[in-house]
Amino acid sequence: MQYDTALRMLAALLDGPMRVTAALAAARTRSTGKMERFLEMGLLCEKTTRVGERLISFNRAFPVYREVRELVAKLSGIPLSQSSKPDLVQRRAPDDFSYHGLFGSAPLRSTGERLDLRSTILVGIAAAKMGEIDAASLGRMFSDHDLPTISRQLRQLQKAGFLVRTGFKIMWFYRLNEGYEAYDELRRLLKKIAKKWPEFLGAAAVEFGQYPPLRKKMERGRKSRRALSR
Repeated sequence: MQYDTALRMLAALLDGPMRVTAALAAARTRSTGKMERFLEMGLLCEKTTRVGERLISFNRAFPVYREVRELVAKLSGIPLSQSSKPDLVQRRAPDDFSYHGLFGSAPLRSTGERLDLRSTILVGIAAAKMGEIDAASLGRMFSDHDLPTISRQLRQLQKAGFLVRTGFKIMWFYRLNEGYEAYDELRRLLKKIAKKWPEFLGAAAVEFGQYPPLRKKMERGRKSRRALSR
């Protein structure tokens, strides 16, 4: 399996704090762009030693610190070690942490606005009470994005192996793919994010009122389609 620059960097940091130069070497890059992005999110933090060396590590104060490390370990095939050096801590106000960027670095490798939308979609699906949701419901939950864009990203996530769908014609319900190589770790991470950023749970709870009739409508359509094909 081929890993991108950010995943190589995060995998190297599973052993604890290391020099910035060593982390960049492990990621096989000279650019600090992704590292700076993770520092901005609060996923990583750094400190300068007495001799002027910059050390960097996972931030133990990050709201989903443990779950991110578990996912990185699974994707990279590197087991977590109990003997690794303790990571650094940089505390912030809860609103100063961000989950956006996580799914462009390890499982998705995407950038820009699509990265944020994909993150939102994955967490929105994990927050759904029945573990599945349709594109229109996601559109109502996150009205900053138009429905065609959400539908396109859902199809791309399905093609990439992260989601599966059930339904017919234009009515599809999406859920996490249990066959994904890091399904358990990804699911735990997404559910933890949904709890730490409660706007997801609130929006999903409102949409759950639409779920039963939509699901019944979809099942009726599937049965009618099967009957007509006989």
